[in-house]
Amino acid sequence: MIHRQQVDVEPQQVAIFLDKIARDRDRELQNIDTQKHNKIAQLRGEAIAQSRRIHHQAAKLARARQSQKHDRYLATINAELRRRHWRLLTDLQRRVADAVWARMMQSWNNPQHQWRWCRQWLDAARSRCASLPLQIDLGRGARSDVCEKINATMTDYPGQFELQTDESAPEGIIIRWADHMLDGTLRMQHPQLLENALRRITDIIYPGPEAR
Repeated sequence: MIHRQQVDVEPQQVAIFLDKIARDRDRELQNIDTQKHNKIAQLRGEAIAQSRRIHHQAAKLARARQSQKHDRYLATINAELRRRHWRLLTDLQRRVADAVWARMMQSWNNPQHQWRWCRQWLDAARSRCASLPLQIDLGRGARSDVCEKINATMTDYPGQFELQTDESAPEGIIIRWADHMLDGTLRMQHPQLLENALRRITDIIYPGPEAR
């Protein structure tokens, strides 16, 4: 037969023991609660930092996209402006070319202007030909009074000359001697006069620093 040994425990000791267990439990619960709050604070801080990084990256990406959009828009505008500028210049050159030709034809059909034109080329030929025989040809629209003035002017020419008119030839005057020729037709002189006119217009549209 087994005899159980009875242990006498005082109530006060039990109370102290239970109180110690309770304090240990409360301390452990407090530690757990503190760790929980610390972890929550850590996670919240990390979430805020991550949110800031994401916001910064998103803002940076948005700025980059906006900059690219702005650059593309400027490139489109510049390309359109260049196309318009080219069209305007082309149209201006065409209009100037037409206007110069119309003005030249108008001058050729004017008695005084036609005579001045022919006289200019006659003087140039006489200064170069050394009194060699001259062949003078007038093209379409040559006036009889201009032919008379040429004949009158050439009376003091020491060499021989021949004056002809040809309605199938271009407007203007052509003077030949030996193997030389002065081409004073409007068609031949039009490019140079047009270039001079375009240069003057360019100076007006794009003035130099001294004109500003």
